Amino acid sequence: MNTLSCLICKAETKFYFSKDFQHSFELNLIDYHKCENCGFVFSKTHYEMSDTEWEKLNFNCHNSYQNQTYNLSDPRWYERLYLQCEVIYKLAKLEILPNSLPWLDWGCGDGKLVDILNNRGLNVQKYDLYMQHNSDYLTNEVLQETKYSLLINTSVFEHIRERHTLDVINSLIAKDGALALHVLVKEDISPDPDWFYLQPPHVSFFTNQSMQILFEQWNYKASIYHVPSRLWFWFREMDKVQMSVIKNLLTEADGFYFKEGFMNYWGVMNK
Repeated sequence: MNTLSCLICKAETKFYFSKDFQHSFELNLIDYHKCENCGFVFSKTHYEMSDTEWEKLNFNCHNSYQNQTYNLSDPRWYERLYLQCEVIYKLAKLEILPNSLPWLDWGCGDGKLVDILNNRGLNVQKYDLYMQHNSDYLTNEVLQETKYSLLINTSVFEHIRERHTLDVINSLIAKDGALALHVLVKEDISPDPDWFYLQPPHVSFFTNQSMQILFEQWNYKASIYHVPSRLWFWFREMDKVQMSVIKNLLTEADGFYFKEGFMNYWGVMNK
């Protein structure tokens, strides 16, 4: 069986386990592989799909819940959007998030989070590869014309099959900008075909170690993790004033965890 190198650290990967989707969204037996170094797990079957097959799968899956207020496969989705809005708004008002350049939600889907944020008086632009026909979304061409002080990326990393796409997302962030990131992360991905997160369009599964490697490869300097909203904030730069504000105002009692470097929240909780 041919193997693929790890998306994150390029180490060798090996077959890990399989799941039979029983023709759900035209999927049957899916093979998952695991990185021997960082524990990153991915669907080799999805990675080897043609672009046409991959786009059809994503279109069908996302159309099953977008433009609605409920997602059967993620029941807390709408509640989480409001929590994410609240924490982004709070960090904006505390001037912890940089704002010298525009903000962007990359892979925003139907744009619910952006709409909520903009209704609170913020100014966030929308981008989604599959929604560019909408007049209020950035096109690929316009997207590349600037850098962004804050790039929001929620529920996207688990859908990414190529390292190039991850690096493109990171490249859009200004040199003093920040990344707001939501993706499920575990200390270790267990070989359990009944795991709820093995959904038809989910192809990449991150461990704490693999996320720390990515953080360091991209040269971020500090990070916040906010537990209620499940949002990370990665900062390219952070001066002493910002650090002082964070340490004084963002407490663990309110769900904030801060570190100069990578905030290994799951590692801290598992000690």
